[in-house]
Amino acid sequence: MSDGDEVRRLVADLRTEGVELHTYQDGPLDLSDPMQAAIEILMAAAAYEEKIEEIEKAINAIEEKKERGDDLGRPRFGMTYDEEKRRQVPGERWEDVVAIFEMREDDCTYEDIAEEVGVSTGTAYRVVDRRKWYEMRTEAGIKL
Repeated sequence: MSDGDEVRRLVADLRTEGVELHTYQDGPLDLSDPMQAAIEILMAAAAYEEKIEEIEKAINAIEEKKERGDDLGRPRFGMTYDEEKRRQVPGERWEDVVAIFEMREDDCTYEDIAEEVGVSTGTAYRVVDRRKWYEMRTEAGIKL
C-alpha cells in the first residue's frame, strides 16, 4: 500500500468519524465536502512526491561526496570546512585542540584539561582519542 493510499484512507476515516481537521496555515478544512476532501488528498500526494524527490537528491549528493572522499557531517571540535566545503581543516578553536594534546602528554587528567581549556571532559577525551584523525587533516608541517 502506498502512502497516497494511506492518505486517502485517513481522509475517508476522518470524514466518517466527523473529525474536524485544521492546518497551521489554512485553519479548518471542510472534509465533509467531497471536492475539498479530494483536493486535500491531491495536495498531500503532491507534497509527498516533492519530499521524496528532495530526499533522493540529498542521498545522491551524499553518495557523490562519499565517492570523492569528502568529509561528511558537522566539523569535529576545532575544525571547520575548507572553502570548497569538502575537507575539514583547522578552525577557530584549533589552538584548543593543540592545548588538549599537550596537556594530555603532560599527564593532565581530562577533568583538568576540560577546566583549563573550557570544554567538557567528553570533548577532551574525544579529541585525544581521535589524534590520528586530526594529524591526517592538518598541514604537513604541523605535528601533534
